[in-house]
Amino acid sequence: MATETEAALCEAWAGALPSRSHRDTEQTRAEISAAYDAFLAACDREALPAALQTPRKMGPFEGMTP
Repeated sequence: MATETEAALCEAWAGALPSRSHRDTEQTRAEISAAYDAFLAACDREALPAALQTPRKMGPFEGMTP
Protein backbone atom coordinates (compact mmCIF):
# COMPACT_ATOMS: atom_id res chain seq x y z
CA MET A 1 0.00 0.00 0.00
CA ALA A 2 1.38 3.36 -1.04
CA THR A 3 1.70 6.32 1.28
CA GLU A 4 -0.10 9.54 0.34
CA THR A 5 3.19 10.96 -0.92
CA GLU A 6 3.94 7.87 -3.02
CA ALA A 7 0.42 7.90 -4.44
CA ALA A 8 0.71 11.59 -5.34
CA LEU A 9 4.07 11.05 -7.03
CA CYS A 10 2.75 8.09 -9.01
CA GLU A 11 -0.34 10.05 -10.04
CA ALA A 12 1.84 12.90 -11.32
CA TRP A 13 4.17 10.45 -13.09
CA ALA A 14 1.20 8.70 -14.72
CA GLY A 15 0.03 12.02 -16.11
CA ALA A 16 3.43 12.60 -17.67
CA LEU A 17 3.75 9.20 -19.37
CA PRO A 18 4.23 9.51 -23.13
CA SER A 19 1.38 8.74 -25.48
CA ARG A 20 1.59 6.13 -28.19
CA SER A 21 1.02 6.46 -31.90
CA HIS A 22 1.01 4.02 -34.79
CA ARG A 23 3.51 6.42 -36.42
CA ASP A 24 6.16 5.96 -33.69
CA THR A 25 9.56 4.70 -34.77
CA GLU A 26 11.02 1.49 -33.33
CA GLN A 27 13.28 3.59 -31.09
CA THR A 28 10.35 5.66 -29.84
CA ARG A 29 8.33 2.48 -29.20
CA ALA A 30 11.21 1.06 -27.16
CA GLU A 31 11.56 4.28 -25.16
CA ILE A 32 7.82 4.46 -24.45
CA SER A 33 7.78 0.80 -23.43
CA ALA A 34 10.71 1.41 -21.07
CA ALA A 35 8.90 4.40 -19.54
CA TYR A 36 5.79 2.31 -18.86
CA ASP A 37 7.85 -0.60 -17.52
CA ALA A 38 9.65 1.74 -15.09
CA PHE A 39 6.35 3.24 -13.99
CA LEU A 40 4.76 -0.17 -13.41
CA ALA A 41 7.81 -1.36 -11.48
CA ALA A 42 7.53 1.60 -9.09
CA CYS A 43 3.79 2.29 -8.94
CA ASP A 44 0.59 0.32 -8.65
CA ARG A 45 -1.21 -0.30 -11.92
CA GLU A 46 -4.21 1.50 -10.41
CA ALA A 47 -2.21 4.75 -10.56
CA LEU A 48 -2.41 4.63 -14.35
CA PRO A 49 -5.16 6.67 -15.97
CA ALA A 50 -8.26 4.46 -16.37
CA ALA A 51 -7.89 4.35 -20.16
CA LEU A 52 -4.48 2.70 -19.79
CA GLN A 53 -5.40 0.13 -17.14
CA THR A 54 -5.60 -3.42 -18.41
CA PRO A 55 -6.15 -6.69 -16.58
CA ARG A 56 -2.79 -7.94 -17.84
CA LYS A 57 0.39 -6.35 -19.05
CA MET A 58 0.07 -5.58 -22.73
CA GLY A 59 2.78 -4.67 -25.17
CA PRO A 60 2.99 -0.93 -25.74
CA PHE A 61 1.23 -1.10 -29.12
CA GLU A 62 -0.96 -4.16 -28.72
CA GLY A 63 -4.50 -3.52 -29.85
CA MET A 64 -3.69 -0.30 -31.70
CA THR A 65 -5.04 0.18 -35.18
CA PRO A 66 -3.22 2.19 -37.84
